[in-house]
Amino acid sequence: MKTLNDSYVTCPDPFINELAIPYTGGYERGRWCKSVPLSAEGAVSCCIPCPITDWRYSRGFSLDAAPWIAIITLVLSIILTVTYIVLPVRVTWRHYLTTYPLVGFVLMAISFLIQLGPNIPVCHDAITPNDWKSDTHCAASGSLLIFGVWVIVLSCFFRSLSLYLHLCWEIELGTRFKYFAFLATYLGSGAVLTLTLLITGASYQVGKICSINLYKSVGTFWAPLLGVSTLSLFLQGLIIIYCLHRVIDPLGTVWTFLFTRRRTPRRSDTGAPMPLEPLPPPKQVWGRLAHLLHLQWRAIAIVCFIIFHVAFVASVQLSVGSPEDYTLDEVLPWLTCLMTADDYEECLEHAAGLGPSEAMTMAAWVLLPMSGIWGFLCVLHRPMITGWVEWFQQKNRAVRHSFTRYSRQYPSDSERLMRGRILRFSGIATPVSTPLPTPLSVRESGKEMKRAGVFLRPGGPGAGGGREFKASSFSFMTK
Repeated sequence: MKTLNDSYVTCPDPFINELAIPYTGGYERGRWCKSVPLSAEGAVSCCIPCPITDWRYSRGFSLDAAPWIAIITLVLSIILTVTYIVLPVRVTWRHYLTTYPLVGFVLMAISFLIQLGPNIPVCHDAITPNDWKSDTHCAASGSLLIFGVWVIVLSCFFRSLSLYLHLCWEIELGTRFKYFAFLATYLGSGAVLTLTLLITGASYQVGKICSINLYKSVGTFWAPLLGVSTLSLFLQGLIIIYCLHRVIDPLGTVWTFLFTRRRTPRRSDTGAPMPLEPLPPPKQVWGRLAHLLHLQWRAIAIVCFIIFHVAFVASVQLSVGSPEDYTLDEVLPWLTCLMTADDYEECLEHAAGLGPSEAMTMAAWVLLPMSGIWGFLCVLHRPMITGWVEWFQQKNRAVRHSFTRYSRQYPSDSERLMRGRILRFSGIATPVSTPLPTPLSVRESGKEMKRAGVFLRPGGPGAGGGREFKASSFSFMTK
C-alpha cells in the first residue's frame, strides 16, 4: 500500500499528519510516526504528539526525583572535596586516583540539576523532540552527563590498573603514570564525547533528561563503555585471586606442588623431592582473609557498582527502540486503542512490549545520579570523621584562647572600674590600669602617666611630703 503525500489529509485524533509539520530542527529520528492505512487509496504517515512519554507511560510517571538525588550527590561531593583539601593525607588517604572520579560525579550531578529549570523546551514542534543542536539545555546537560560518566569509568579503570601493577607485579608507579592517567581520563573522555555527539547525538528521550540517541549508540558509546568497565572488573578479579593466593599460600608450596613439581629440588642421597613447607593454620588464614577484605572491599564495591550501573542503564536505553524497530502489526493494537479510547491510560497494556516498562525506566534514571552516593560511602572511612572532630575541637580551643588573651590584654571599662573599686576598698596601693612603663626620666615618666590618665601631685591635702595619685576611676595617697 502506497503512502499518500498529502499534507491536507487529517489523521485520526490524537495523531498528527507528518507532512503537515515539515522538519525545521530537532531530532528527526525521534518522531514516532507510522504509515496508517486510512482508506483504500493508501496510507498516511501519522505521528504521536511529542513527548512520547506522555502517551507511553501513566500520568503518575515522573523523573523529578533524579535532580533532587543529584543535589544530595553534589553536596556529598563538595563535602568530600573540602575534606581532601582541609584534612591531612594520613586522615583522608587522599590520592589522585580517588579524586578523578569525584570530578565525574560532580559533572553528572550538575547535568541533572539543569533539568530543574522552569522552561525546558522538550519538543521542537508538535511531533519532534529537541536535540543538542536545537536546544542549549540539552547540549549542556547531555554533554556533562556523557563526559562525567566517561570520567568515572576511566578513572576507575586506571585505579584498578594501578593496584594490579603495584600489588601483582610490584611496580612502583611514578609521576609518568600519574600524568598519563590524567591525560587519558580527561582527554579520552573529551574525545569520546565529541565522537558520540557528532555521530550519534543526544536528545530528550525520557521527560526532561537529555541522553544519548539510539542511532549507532552501540558502537560509539555503549560498547566502549561496557568494555572498559568489564576490563576494570577483570583486573580487580586478578587482584583478588593474587591476594588470596598470597594469603592462603604465602610460601608458594601449593603452587610449587601443583605446577612445578618436576623442577622441585630433590635430596642428594635418595633423590626424593624435598618436603613441602607446612601450610598456615586455618585460624591464621581466616584472619588474613578478613584483613584482605578490609583493605580491598572499597575497590571491589566501586568496580561492582560501576559495572552494574553501566549494564543496567545500557539495557534500559537500548530497549527503548525507535518506530523503525517495530512493525505495523506490533504497534497497530496500541494505535487503534488510542484512536477509539476516551483515556490513553486504557491503552497502556497494548504498549507494554514497546520499550522498557515504567518501573525499569524510573529505576535506571534514578540509580544513575545515586551512584555518586554509593561512591561517597565507599570512600568514606572513620578517620575522616574523627579528623573533622579533632579539627573543630582545635579551632574551638584556638578561638577561646585568643578571646581570653584579648580580654586579659585589653579589659573593658567596666572591668577596669570594678578592679579599681576593689583595690581602693581593700587598701592596696597599686592602681589597676594600663601598666606604667619603666621611666627613663622623671619628665618622660610624667608624660606617660598623663597619657594613661594618672596624675601625680606632690604633697596631698593634709599630708606632709606624700604623693597623691589620681585616675579617672579612683585616687589614693602614699606616704
